[in-house]
Amino acid sequence: MARDGEMRCDASAVARTRRVVLLVASLGVASAAWAGAEGFPAVSAAEQAERDARRVAILQGELASETAALARAETRRAERAAANDLPGVLEAEQAREEHARNLAALRAEIERATAKGASPATRERRPVPAASAKSARPWWDAYGSPP
Repeated sequence: MARDGEMRCDASAVARTRRVVLLVASLGVASAAWAGAEGFPAVSAAEQAERDARRVAILQGELASETAALARAETRRAERAAANDLPGVLEAEQAREEHARNLAALRAEIERATAKGASPATRERRPVPAASAKSARPWWDAYGSPP
């Protein structure tokens, strides 16, 4: 039993404290790196082009698999319609519509990825607006309530 002024710690409390200290220390290092690095994160143009090409290849693979899934959904819908299975037709139609939406989204994403100047590293960044006099309230006061 602990006397007055003595503290007893078990191994889990020590481990928890150690994890918290490491987390706080790593956050401090990360924030210092973020604040001190101009244009962070920065990659070379060649590396960014490689990443963009890899991204387009992945998107094209997903496009091919969605096209196949759409064809399977259309086949299933036709089979269910031939069997007079209304719930099956509705289910297959929903799947077909979902695959069609996915295809449209993938095509749009591929278009954006292959457009001239589409790389996030080459896009012009908009400046962050300066804080106004109205925003001179405490950060926790989301609604600007009077004191």
